Amino acid sequence: MRVIRDVDDLKDAYSYICESVFLDRKLPEKVFSKELIEFLFIAFDDVMMPFFFKKITEYLRKNEGDRFWMMSLDPDPYLYFGANYNYLGAVEFFSSDTEEDYISALNDYPENSFADALAHNANLLVFFSPEKDFVIYCDRDADIGICAFKDAIRMQNFMNIYGEELLGGKEAAAYYAYGEFQESEKFEKFIDSYA
Repeated sequence: MRVIRDVDDLKDAYSYICESVFLDRKLPEKVFSKELIEFLFIAFDDVMMPFFFKKITEYLRKNEGDRFWMMSLDPDPYLYFGANYNYLGAVEFFSSDTEEDYISALNDYPENSFADALAHNANLLVFFSPEKDFVIYCDRDADIGICAFKDAIRMQNFMNIYGEELLGGKEAAAYYAYGEFQESEKFEKFIDSYA
């Protein structure tokens, strides 16, 4: 696991996210660029659990990947984390890392302010591979994560690994995020965005 502290270490990863995710948009709008066309949905809380790390690493092995990134978008990695800590709200994980490393990354950084750890403070988190075949966009306010893929094969591989923990289709995800509170406008916008 590599905790990102240097701006130069974050530059390429941040650049990729800027190409893949519209940073000026929020759910229920479509937040992904046109290259990411297949979607699955998970609960936000999943990403706080060791099983999420296990599922991601299993997916990477199946797709010949050996690492992935976790990065905060809100708070901003530069303007918040970089300005206040020796930490940029991002971690790169490798195939040799463990579930314990993952939980540590969520809870133990920045070292001098555990209240600002990603597990407690991140409103928007993204997970992605350097191979640029998937992005998982997680929104704490909507309480969901959207797993976006470049093609149906990669999406199916992820679906086979993640299994019953998935929320189901876009309607189920929209209901999970907005239905309970009867936010019909957001519910419909979400379904239109991820059709």
